[in-house]
Amino acid sequence: MIIALVVIVALIFVPVFLSGYGYFDYSQKKLFFCLKLFTLFQLFGGYIEIFKGLIVIHYKKDKAIAFGVFDGGMSLDLSFLKDFSILELKAHLSLSATENSIRFAVVENVIANNVLSYIKSNNADAKIVRNVEIGKDEKVRFYLKLSILFNIISIIKLLIKTLGGKNGKKRKN
Repeated sequence: MIIALVVIVALIFVPVFLSGYGYFDYSQKKLFFCLKLFTLFQLFGGYIEIFKGLIVIHYKKDKAIAFGVFDGGMSLDLSFLKDFSILELKAHLSLSATENSIRFAVVENVIANNVLSYIKSNNADAKIVRNVEIGKDEKVRFYLKLSILFNIISIIKLLIKTLGGKNGKKRKN
């Protein structure tokens, strides 16, 4: 009985190390991803694509989940990151020297600067590396690695906020 109690308490309070890897290839219009626990155990992976107005997540060879695309009134709320410790963020953007690629790089730079400043303000020790490479290759590629540390209490808090609204009240649909 005592051993079970110790295991439950350990599961709640012991930090969990999760790494996520993403690779976007513009020519295929797919975002390939992988999530690993303690960098050793692959939880799942697959790719994400937009198909007929839906965001489709392919997580097995013949299995996928589809979600509706945002209505255009999209906002970037990163407040949930306060419950997680971001240890590492590496991003590499590779594109050609065309006019469209330069526009894409400018938009990416604005978004990245906002996200990175928010992350740094809450995780001063986070290792952040960001590279942009402009070359002769006609392909646009984006690689991302994110490593976070959290515990089960962080997940429970996030679920309560998400399901119950920001103030713990139920959301109206």
